[in-house]
Order: sequence, then C-alpha cells, then structure tokens
Amino acid sequence: MSDKITADIHGFEPGAIIELFELDLSAGIAPLTEPILRWHSGINENMQEVVWQGNRYSAMPIEAEGFEFSGMGSIPRPTVTVANITSILSSVINSYDDLVGAKITRKKTFAKYLDSYCYTSGYPTAGACTGESGSDPSLSKSDCLDCNKNGSVGTWTVYNKTTCEAAAGPGIWYTSAIADDTAHFPEEIWYVDRKAVETRTHIQFELTAAHDIHGVKLPSRTVVANSCPWLYKGVECGYTGNVIIHADGGAGTATVTAEAVSSIILSATGAAYIEVPTVLITSDTGTGATATVSINGGGISTFTVTAGGSGYTNVDDIDVIISGGGTSSTPGSWDINNAATSAANDICSKTFTACELRFPEPAESPFGGFPGAGINMGSIR
Repeated sequence: MSDKITADIHGFEPGAIIELFELDLSAGIAPLTEPILRWHSGINENMQEVVWQGNRYSAMPIEAEGFEFSGMGSIPRPTVTVANITSILSSVINSYDDLVGAKITRKKTFAKYLDSYCYTSGYPTAGACTGESGSDPSLSKSDCLDCNKNGSVGTWTVYNKTTCEAAAGPGIWYTSAIADDTAHFPEEIWYVDRKAVETRTHIQFELTAAHDIHGVKLPSRTVVANSCPWLYKGVECGYTGNVIIHADGGAGTATVTAEAVSSIILSATGAAYIEVPTVLITSDTGTGATATVSINGGGISTFTVTAGGSGYTNVDDIDVIISGGGTSSTPGSWDINNAATSAANDICSKTFTACELRFPEPAESPFGGFPGAGINMGSIR
C-alpha cells in the first residue's frame, strides 16, 4: 500500500474509493490474443469510462462480496456478480468453459488519483499507441505493450494538453492535478473456480486463491535436497556453454596530504576487466576527490587522482570503490564428476557444485534443487 493511501485512510476526508476489475480470459483456456476486459463498478454515481495506469475501464454494474480475510478458518471464496443484460458475457462463457481458471484482478484507489486523460474519437485515453501491428488506436497501455494482444509490441506515448488538443476530434483534455497511478491499495488476484449463477440479467462467479484451484498441489514439484530437476542448458537452467566472468577484485588505498587525496596506492589488481571501470571515493568527512584507473592484461594497473577534494581529516575513513569494467565469457565444460572436460563430453552432475562451476559468484545460481532440505537441524529434546 502506498504512503499516500495510508495517509488518506487516516485523514478526515479521504475521498471516494473506486473499485476496478480486470478479467484476463487467457489465464484459463482462452488464447493469449483474447483482450483483457476492464470494468469499474460505477459506484459514487460515476457511470463514465475512467482511466487508471494508462488503461481504460468501462462502467459495468458489478457487485463483489466476501473478500474479507480472517486469521481463522478457510481461505475466503468471494463472489463477483456482473450484469448480463446484453448477454456479452454469456457468449464468452459458452466459448471458454464457464471461464474456469480465468484471472480476476481487483484494484482499488481513491477517485482523485485517477489518470488525466484525453477525450478523443469518442473515448477517453491516457496516451497513444503506435507501431503495433493490430493498428487499434483504442488500445490501453497494457494492451499496447503486449505483443500477444496486438501482434507486436507498440510504443505508448502519454498525452499532455498540447498533444491531446492536436489529436483527432480535436481532443478535449481532462486533467487532475493530483493524478498518481502509484497511489493504490494492494492488488488482489483471484481465479474463477466456478460459475455459480447465470440468468438473463446477471452472472455470478465464485472465486478462489491461486493455490486453492482444483487440481493444484503444493509443493508443485518434489523437494529434493541436492539434485537439480532442470533440463541441462534448457530455459530454467540457462547455461549456454560459456562461463560469464565478472570483472572484480580491484582495490586501492588513498593517501592524504593537507586534507586532500594526493594519491591512491594499488592494493589489488583484480581480474577480468575488459573495460575501464569507474572510481568512487567516499568519506564521512571530505568531499570532492575524484580519480581514474587504467587497466592492463585484465587487471587494474594504475590509479590517477584527478581532483584532491578537501576536508579529508581521517584517511581510515576513505573508501575507494571500483565499479563496472564489463564482463567476459570463456567456454566451460565439466563431466559427471565435475572434472574439466571437452565440450563433446559436457555433462551436468545436477549438483549444486556443478551449478557453481557454471555460474561462479557473483552470478546468481539457477540451481533447481533444495539444498536446505538436506541440512540436519538436530533433534529437539
């Protein structure tokens, strides 16, 4: 929850809360190209389309109940009831197995934080989408940037007063001085568990949490202490046959003359520097000192002080920080016993040690096992 929302809740006049819903059909059996349906409940007599975080939400009679959490008992199974006067939802339901598995995201914010928008071509929009192969000018921001929805990733340009009034129509600019798309309550993500009611006037869905869907088990894979289940060099593994070597290890110690940094003595050359790194000199007392480095054979060879700064009264307080320098790669192959071998004999032993050889620090290891499961924590007496 953002700081603004927290402050508003404890204020005297927090304002009207607006409730927004997103129905993502593609989380169920629908194809990824199906659009995300966005609605707001129309409470507070707001029956117009609204724009939030660049996305347009249509007014739709919606009643949502049962979202309260309790520290006791079962996980809540809320219900969402949606008007079905036009039978639009009925046709969607008939096509996609009652929408079982579809994702519903519930969002809440104060109405005063809704986006500024441009009213053009008969609808409000926060920006313009260009470059998408779908060529749909009414795309919301999320759809514009999603290649599954429009055929290719578009470019989203936010409207301002000038660009809005230059748009077709011409556009009419509606601005909010306190619009803030980061001010919102925590999002709630639910999934359709079943269609509870369907009539000519309304449809009601029963929702459930992601881990409470029928057929889902926890954990979703077996816990094994020191064996990685990933396919070697597959998507989860990520190893390409080259070990990525990060530039690291260079260090220097500053010397001070008349409260100014006069030189930096090389204390460690480091390794794998393929680009000249940057030098940052920090201290709780002095300021203004700068320096550069040169590299030779992958290591740092010399420091050059370019500005001595002033106020450096304690040499022990000065830190010389070296950052950057690029990364390089070298072929790496090991056999089943973790011994170096040729690329033709490269086999992963599926152990954490094998993973560390291929992803040395500071790279993050993608090891898929659970090393902690094999730790003996001792017995409780």
